[in-house]
Amino acid sequence: MANDIYILSACDAWAGRDSMRILCVTTDKMMLYASILAEITHGNMEYGGNAKNSSTRFLLDYLSGEVSMDKIKYGFVQTCPNAQMNDPESYDDTLGIGDAYEELINEKRIDAVASLSLDDRSLIYSTVEVRTDHDYACFLVPGICDRDALEQSDQYQEMMEEADETEVNVSVSAYSVGTGESESPDEDELKLIEQYEDEIGEEYGIDQILSDFFSFEYEPEEEY
Repeated sequence: MANDIYILSACDAWAGRDSMRILCVTTDKMMLYASILAEITHGNMEYGGNAKNSSTRFLLDYLSGEVSMDKIKYGFVQTCPNAQMNDPESYDDTLGIGDAYEELINEKRIDAVASLSLDDRSLIYSTVEVRTDHDYACFLVPGICDRDALEQSDQYQEMMEEADETEVNVSVSAYSVGTGESESPDEDELKLIEQYEDEIGEEYGIDQILSDFFSFEYEPEEEY
């Protein structure tokens, strides 16, 4: 279940809505309590009836597990659910929030796929599986991946950052999607292809154009 959201506001003695100023928004109850105690300590809020000994009263209630937000003066705490789509109990779906959520996701998906302009061009990319003696990674590379393209990729460089001497085995599957003149996707387009590959495949079809394998010995550069 999603955590509640706590909103701590400063306000006048009557907790008038027009006087409220948000001080803290958190899902951490300890952070809420710490913020309240800090405000009390600095004389900005009172707890338990009057300013004298407000900090002591708050601490005593905290230790006994009996903190009451109704005892706060010059401060107001609003609690609301941290709504999550995978937690139906965290929101009221009488307005069809679930349907609206799915509509937003679908519209974003349609817009993302359309932005690739696959009716006017085709994009070439490779799925690369890299195995070393101690590690494995699978990621996408623009164009048809060879050793040079692999070694220039951020994913490969990150994978080999702490590597010792090792054999590197690479499986490459290259694909084409769309119609028209072929080109390689840029970084943002490659991310969209990875995120929406199933949807792109359903709409345009994805053709495998190459399957390859190569290996080499990796030796880290010596530091002088």
